[in-house]
Amino acid sequence: MTQERFNQALRDFGCSPQSWLMMLVMLIAGSGMLPAQPPASIPDPWIMDNGDYVYDPGHLLSDDTLEGVDKLIDKARKTTTCEIAVAIVDNLAGLTIEDYSYQLFKHWGVGKDDKDNGILLVVCPKEKTARIEVGSGAEGVFTDIACAKLLRRRMIPLMKEGNINQAVYGTVNDIERTMRSQTFGNELRSANEDTTMRRIRTISPSAFRRFMKYMVICAFLFTLLLFITDLFTTRGKRNYRRAMTWRNHLSTYVWGGVLSLGTALPITLLAWLLYKRARNIPEICDTCGATMEKLSEEEDNKYLSASQDFEEKLGTVDYDVWKCPDCGTIEYFPYVERQLKYQECPKCHTVAMNLGMDKVIEEPTTKHPGRGMKIYTCQFCGNFHREEYDIPRKEDPSAAIAVAAALGAMAAGGRGAGPIGGGDSHSFGGGRSSGGGASSRW
Repeated sequence: MTQERFNQALRDFGCSPQSWLMMLVMLIAGSGMLPAQPPASIPDPWIMDNGDYVYDPGHLLSDDTLEGVDKLIDKARKTTTCEIAVAIVDNLAGLTIEDYSYQLFKHWGVGKDDKDNGILLVVCPKEKTARIEVGSGAEGVFTDIACAKLLRRRMIPLMKEGNINQAVYGTVNDIERTMRSQTFGNELRSANEDTTMRRIRTISPSAFRRFMKYMVICAFLFTLLLFITDLFTTRGKRNYRRAMTWRNHLSTYVWGGVLSLGTALPITLLAWLLYKRARNIPEICDTCGATMEKLSEEEDNKYLSASQDFEEKLGTVDYDVWKCPDCGTIEYFPYVERQLKYQECPKCHTVAMNLGMDKVIEEPTTKHPGRGMKIYTCQFCGNFHREEYDIPRKEDPSAAIAVAAALGAMAAGGRGAGPIGGGDSHSFGGGRSSGGGASSRW
């Protein structure tokens, strides 16, 4: 297509080539900009998933800073009833920082409605400006001059260095300390009860990493300490006692290897090898002092009693049988398997008793508990015994309905129809601002 034909095609669409070129330039220039977000469209940070008191859609603050700022604000809210909010915005939607902060303060309703004791910190890094917007009732404490000093103290110098984390945290810390001071405490305190229940904050990745690090270290040190302890306690003991010590702690070693994320697995493996070694080291005959021989699983069956053979078939006990080649002495070493189905019979002492029947003797009611009976039977000797137990009373449906109604009434009795804690459509206390505060640039 020639240049003339291309220009004619553009004119057919009703635009000159110069207009299309200008539109293309504007589109390219604006493609990297985030859309303007007016204050009335910014959601309340309390009801968002990404924070409690801080609005930071660009994730400019670190997880540690967010957690620290939330703790400071929550502390101020609990001790003084004053409310602080922070907004880190990408742009001011064509407004001045003063108009933007005032409209956002009004939209969120920061502060209690009887004292108007709210403070809003707005930071716009791209436009290099910040403002502290003050509620009407807090202007006697946070005067325009005082707010300007607060911004100049940390916000401006730290933002010049590009340290937004310390700038925001330090400024909020100064505001919170001022609120808690003895001079200003009563002036800002609201009589309204703060019924807002702070949600459990999602664990930040950095906090999770610290937790995992401490868990790995503790699990490794515990596993190592257990290993050293077992080494000393098994010294000088017979092979069977040593094997039982290592065997009884094998599950603990496995958990240590798992919780240490594999760092303690070599210790676990070494404990398992020491258990196998202690179980297979030749025993010394107590009768003649000769070295005994361990019989295979097929050979040791003819030396086991009927109950011992039955236990091995059930898988409840594994017997090691050692025989002296000189004097013929036989020794048995039982290794009870970990299982929940069978228990030892009180009559024949065979680990072969299990639950045979569980029946209800008396049905429970809403007023009285019931009674049940469990019958355990030994699979080897046939012995059985009964155990009676209580069955809890049935729940009264009418009581459950009454509790549900009471909870519903409590929920409906909250101030307003919005989130818990008051306000019409926000979680803050419905405070107002008359435009007091201070702005600054860097």
